[in-house]
Amino acid sequence: METYFDSLPDIFTIINFIIISIGIIGNLLVLLIIICRKTTRTKMYILIGNLAVADLSFLAQQMVVFVTKIPEKIYFLYNYMTFVTVTVSIHTLVLLALDKFMSLVLVYTSRVFKTTRNLFITVVLLWAVSIVAFYMPVTIFFDSHPGFVHQNGPYMTRNLTFDIDTTPYRITLACFFVFDFMLPLITMTVMYSMVIHQLLCKDRPNPGNSSAEMKVVKDKQRLTVVMMIVTIVFVVCWFPKWVNFYFLFFTDVDDRNESYMLFLKFTHLLVVINSAINPILYAFIYVDFRRGVTVPVNFMRKLCCNK
Repeated sequence: METYFDSLPDIFTIINFIIISIGIIGNLLVLLIIICRKTTRTKMYILIGNLAVADLSFLAQQMVVFVTKIPEKIYFLYNYMTFVTVTVSIHTLVLLALDKFMSLVLVYTSRVFKTTRNLFITVVLLWAVSIVAFYMPVTIFFDSHPGFVHQNGPYMTRNLTFDIDTTPYRITLACFFVFDFMLPLITMTVMYSMVIHQLLCKDRPNPGNSSAEMKVVKDKQRLTVVMMIVTIVFVVCWFPKWVNFYFLFFTDVDDRNESYMLFLKFTHLLVVINSAINPILYAFIYVDFRRGVTVPVNFMRKLCCNK
């Protein structure tokens, strides 16, 4: 079977493969820590676990496309699931921002509405809405004019020989941009700004606080920093991809141009990094995840020793 490595053995392919592998291992480790460590079986980790599932699903799809030359007929399913998992991942970041906002700013409301049952319902609804909502837009992209939008490995390009009205593609992309980039970015920015105001002006530790109270405040600050960094990484990784979509469908860029192809590969690499880097951020910034790494390691060691 011909692999993607055989047809395009360039540096971007190798880097993508390495990052995807690290991301898959990292997100699996996040899920194992949540399952194995009691201190991470809290309401918030329902969302962190969902983020890991969405990122893991996206990375697994990328691994398949990079390693195997899949049939063109399967690309519709690949792109459909890519849009779904990416949307779930992005809006889980929004839910994590909402979680911090409610926990630190709207404390009473958080106690009333942020129940385990409500969080599970929210996660299920997020997946259901994404699965239903993206079928028609993906159909417009890949079935309305077969061959106009096509795949070059994991990269989406267009056939310049087609003379068609690209308005439906532009409208669809504009909706994607608003729903999957601008709205999440605005929402997270507003919520985290209010959280920072809360922490700096109302929850600052002082010499009179007990060590336990100071630890709680510092833990809140540390976790908020993690989520803010995740948000910044999201912007840095996804904005170039939207610039690429703009060039591809709103300008007359020649997607066969070598400079453009390098830019295309770079933007895809950034998107892969976004899904792979979240568990690394948890591990290096959030203490509970660093401690939790030993749990699955010890579990695997016991299994091996018992054998």
